[in-house]
Amino acid sequence: MLLPKVLSFVALVAVVFLARPAFADDLSYDDPAMHFRAPDGWQRINLGDTSGNDDAPAAVWVLTANKNQPRSITITISNYQGSLDEFATSHQTSLRTSVGDNGVVLTDHKDQTKLANGMPVVYFVWTLSTDKDAPLKNYEDLFIDGQRSIAVKFTGYAGDVTDADAAAALSSLYAVAYPRRRPDSQ
Repeated sequence: MLLPKVLSFVALVAVVFLARPAFADDLSYDDPAMHFRAPDGWQRINLGDTSGNDDAPAAVWVLTANKNQPRSITITISNYQGSLDEFATSHQTSLRTSVGDNGVVLTDHKDQTKLANGMPVVYFVWTLSTDKDAPLKNYEDLFIDGQRSIAVKFTGYAGDVTDADAAAALSSLYAVAYPRRRPDSQ
C-alpha cells in the first residue's frame, strides 16, 4: 500500500544518517533501456536485492542537506505490456485506492510530454494528504519501454519543493525501448 511507503519516507531519510551505502556510482541507475543520475548531493539507499518484486523500488536516493526538508527520488519498475495511457491511468487509480480512508491523493496535473531524447512520458504531479503527516508533493515521469512500466518519482513536503526542484532532480532521465534479443532481456 502507498501509505506505509509514505510513512517510511521519513524513516528512509533517517537510514541515510546511519550508514552510507557503497555503489560503483552512488548517483546512477542504469539498465539496458534507461539511464538516470541523481544530482550531486543526493545519497543512494542500499535496498538489497529487490529483483522479482514489482512492488519494491529498484533504486532510491535521498537529499538530506537540509534535514528539515528531506526529499527523495524513487525508481519503480514493473513488468508491463499495455499502453502508456493505460499505465498512467492504472497508476493513478492504484494510488487513490492504496491510501484508503487514511489519506487523499490530489492530482495537480497529468500531461503527456517527452524526455529530452524524445521518449514519450506522462508527467504526473500529485499531492498525498493524510490526517497524520504533512502533505507530500510528488512529481513523476511515467513511461513504458515495451516490456516494463517505469515510474521515476521526486518527493518532498508540499510547500518545501517547487516545480523547478523537480525538474532539476529528474532532468537526467534517459529511456529507450527495451532491447530485444539480449541475454538479460525478459
